[in-house]
Amino acid sequence: MHRLLSQGKPVSPLFSAPGMAAQLCPCLAAHNGSGVSQLVLGNLCWFALQKLEGSTRKRQVAKVWEHMRADYTRSKCKDRLSCLKLTMVKQQGKSPRMRGKAGEVRALVPFGAEPAAMSFVMEDVFEQSMIIASMELRQLYQSLEHVDAAAMGQASRRLAALLVLLEEIQGPL
Repeated sequence: MHRLLSQGKPVSPLFSAPGMAAQLCPCLAAHNGSGVSQLVLGNLCWFALQKLEGSTRKRQVAKVWEHMRADYTRSKCKDRLSCLKLTMVKQQGKSPRMRGKAGEVRALVPFGAEPAAMSFVMEDVFEQSMIIASMELRQLYQSLEHVDAAAMGQASRRLAALLVLLEEIQGPL
C-alpha cells in the first residue's frame, strides 16, 4: 500500500472501512485463493519442475502431479485439482501462479511445505527460502483456523520478509 501511495496510485476504498488496516492485508491475501497462496505455490512448483527428472516439461509436470495425488491420498482433502497442466503453474509471458479454485489452491498449502515433495535439497539459499516461505504460509493458514491473531501477524510478517528476500535473489516473483 505504501508503494502505491508513493507512486501516486489510488488505494482501494476498502481501506476506509472501520477496522480495516494495511496490516491485515497479508492475512487477507493468504486467505484469498487468488493471492499469496497462488504466488508461493506457483513459484514453488515452477522451480521444482526444473529439478525433477523428465526430458520435457510435460513429463516434469506429470511427476509433480504424481506427488500431488499421493498427498491428496494421505491428507484426504475434499478440494482437489482434477489435473495439473503447465499452464496451471505458469502461463507464457506471466509469472508463476498456481491456478485453480480457491479451495483447491488452499488444499495444496500443506503439500507445498514438504521439501521432499518438491525435490528440494535445502542446500541452496533460494530453495531454503522457498520451503520456509511455504512453511510460513502453512503456519498462516493454521493460525487462521485457530483465530490466533498474534500467530497470524508473526507468520504473515515472516512470509512477507521471505517473499522480499526471494524477489531480491531471483527477481520479480
